[in-house]
Amino acid sequence: MIIMNHIMKLADTEKKYYNPMSLTAADKIVPQIHLAQLVKSLSPESGAPQRIIVMAPDYMKSLKTILSETPTKILHIHLLWKQIQAFGSFIEADAVHPLKQLSNELQGKVKLPTRFREDLHC
Repeated sequence: MIIMNHIMKLADTEKKYYNPMSLTAADKIVPQIHLAQLVKSLSPESGAPQRIIVMAPDYMKSLKTILSETPTKILHIHLLWKQIQAFGSFIEADAVHPLKQLSNELQGKVKLPTRFREDLHC
């Protein structure tokens, strides 16, 4: 009986912290991102996992709402901005110089010139 109680506690802990679920169930939480298709495309030829760990199921439910209520153009702009943020520091071009300055300012490394402060309302 003691062993069974311990096993049950471990199972509850697993559900509480790891949120394991089938790939199909996770895919249904946010159908807009096609999670099952994404996981399968990144999996080895031997096959995709049948179960995955969903670290933040509440976030995924919120994401479903956000994606359904946000205009496509805004989502595209957001994703483009995230790409610029992610790769801007690796690009040696004058076009990304303002981004590098902004990043430095936000990290407290240097002050932005006055014209950028006015544009950003700093």
